[in-house]
Amino acid sequence: MRPLPVNKRKAGFNNMVTPRTPRDAKSDVNIPRRKQRGHCSSTGERGRGPVCKVICGAPTCTCGGCCVPEELMVEYKIRSYEGSDYEVVRDLFSHGMSEYIPSICIHVVTRPWVLFVLTCMFLCLLVSSKSVILPVLAVTLLLALGRHLLGYCWSLYINHCLKEDLQDIQKTYMEDKGSHFWVAEVEDSVVGTVAAKPSDENQDELQLKRMSVRNDFRGLGIAKALSREVISFARQRGYQSVVLNTLMVQREAQRMYESVGFKKYTEFVLPTVYGQLVDLTISKYRYDVLPAK
Repeated sequence: MRPLPVNKRKAGFNNMVTPRTPRDAKSDVNIPRRKQRGHCSSTGERGRGPVCKVICGAPTCTCGGCCVPEELMVEYKIRSYEGSDYEVVRDLFSHGMSEYIPSICIHVVTRPWVLFVLTCMFLCLLVSSKSVILPVLAVTLLLALGRHLLGYCWSLYINHCLKEDLQDIQKTYMEDKGSHFWVAEVEDSVVGTVAAKPSDENQDELQLKRMSVRNDFRGLGIAKALSREVISFARQRGYQSVVLNTLMVQREAQRMYESVGFKKYTEFVLPTVYGQLVDLTISKYRYDVLPAK
């Protein structure tokens, strides 16, 4: 999947975003630039330059997006999930989750007990062999094996998700009025997903799940738009709040949710041996839904 050059607006699309780069990395096709006035990615209204003139008058809109020069604009829309999206949605989720493997490895390596073990191992080998090469090679090999093991464990979690609610998306999210699944689409290509279903802990809460945006379309307001779609759905269905969970390595996602209005209300270490060992911290966020006026 890759975004196609857009020369004119397409009927039915309701938002505008700017791709991260002016050149498609895969096709090596230049996307035409257009010098036009600023555009509010949240309201769909034009501003008069880089400052939002629609609602807040600030360089960064508090109305939900930011006014950016309308260059390299690509139109996107958010719609309900369809059966034809199945493979694309699962692939998007898998690739998005796989991107956290390096961050998880860094998190584990920086745990105090891991650093202590690596240091002791290095010093013992250095004293016994009287050579720097052997301990360096041993530590490097151990880190490589650890990275491979963590990657394997993380892939097991991804496969678990694919066999759980993402195994039958239609049945899990689309057949009950209290749950739903959305996709963000650019030029007939799915670039983002989000799902919502009643929380297992409290039926008055709607849980936001499976948020994922393709790497080259991040930072453009798509994730915020998907989050607001869930909030709007919760308000229409009479839920009191929207809740979600994030891992300690999902810092960009946490900042995005906070900018939308979610607030962290608790965090805890996963109560398993593995979670305690590597300090796997889960943060829970909530958005209190105001009644529709």
